[in-house]
Amino acid sequence: MQGLIIGGGIGGLTTAIALQQRGIDVQVYEQAPDIREVGTGLMMATNAMQVLSWLGLAESIRQTGWSLQKGFVTKPDGTPIQTVDIGALSRRYGFGMVAIHRGRLQTLLLNSLPADRIHTGKRLIDLQDNGRRVRVLFADGSTAEGDFCIGADGIRSAVRQQLFGDQPLRYSGQTCWRGLVDYPVPADARTTSYEYWGLPTGLRVGIVPVGADQLYVYVTAASPAGQSAEKSLPALLSLSESFAPSVKAVLEQVEEKRIHRADLYDLPTLPAWSKGRVTVLGDAAHATTPNLGQGACQAIEDAWAVAACLANYQEPDEAFRQFQALRKPKADRIVRLSRQIGQAVNAPGWLKPLLFTAMGSLPKSLTDRQFADVYDVSYLKRFEKTSVSQFPPVPAGSHSPAA
Repeated sequence: MQGLIIGGGIGGLTTAIALQQRGIDVQVYEQAPDIREVGTGLMMATNAMQVLSWLGLAESIRQTGWSLQKGFVTKPDGTPIQTVDIGALSRRYGFGMVAIHRGRLQTLLLNSLPADRIHTGKRLIDLQDNGRRVRVLFADGSTAEGDFCIGADGIRSAVRQQLFGDQPLRYSGQTCWRGLVDYPVPADARTTSYEYWGLPTGLRVGIVPVGADQLYVYVTAASPAGQSAEKSLPALLSLSESFAPSVKAVLEQVEEKRIHRADLYDLPTLPAWSKGRVTVLGDAAHATTPNLGQGACQAIEDAWAVAACLANYQEPDEAFRQFQALRKPKADRIVRLSRQIGQAVNAPGWLKPLLFTAMGSLPKSLTDRQFADVYDVSYLKRFEKTSVSQFPPVPAGSHSPAA
């Protein structure tokens, strides 16, 4: 069996690795002219690290990234509202969380694949599935064929558009600035992340160590969609006035050229992810706001799941139906929960003190269940250990209900 993957980001490359390890040949097509170390930081959370360990990549990622032990959600002055004991998650699941530069993660994944399997400068403009083979056409006039095609081409997926037409995105009401900041992190804070919630609607500042002297910083604020400014620093410094002096001290070290601004969108739940021999995964299937730090992590779960399904089912269309049945309920829950958190951040200032009190009063049993819903990936291994005969075919055209 030979396949095509459209998109050379984290989801596409991880999927290629997972398929390669199962003896399924794939070619990856990326529209960018080259795959470079760009981007800011991201979190490889407990669930992603478990899956990456199954692929033999977890230790390399721990060495490349920066392991965290604790996380705090705080009031504007730094008073803790909620605490995440990452060490406890590590003891429970075998892995904690690793903060890593997105570009370095992408390079690590890229280096795990044969160079002749990666093709850049390939922007998809057409896709045809004749029931036996899938043929794709790129903007440069070249074509490719395979037994199946996987769209891992992001929130504005060309593959999704070919399958299902235009799917409107949903604006969160927030814009976000992200960047890396060179900053001497105190020794006692080098494994601790902070997310400061401000009183103004939509306002947060996240500060995450990605090294002994470097921080990943993100700032969200309420904003109409499509607003932009030539310079980000004046806005960030103005927003920093709402927080503790330590937050302002970090934001004052931000360099304009290292800040990226983007409005935050998600993708409303799709009825289905696949059609025939073509499926989508990651942001192309279930783009989420970043409030749970799960965008890349969910794509990594997808990668393992779709590879397991293709290895266990001879026909790609059946494999993709099983993939959707396995993964869609959890992915849809993540999108909803992340959006709910974003809506809480969007609460008016007068309501925030009450919200902080409620967040700090959540019983541990409830937060443990919420963590398990996000970080437990044992359902993937149960599938792996179950014979094909125990999974009845899913009727064509059906889809798993939203959980």
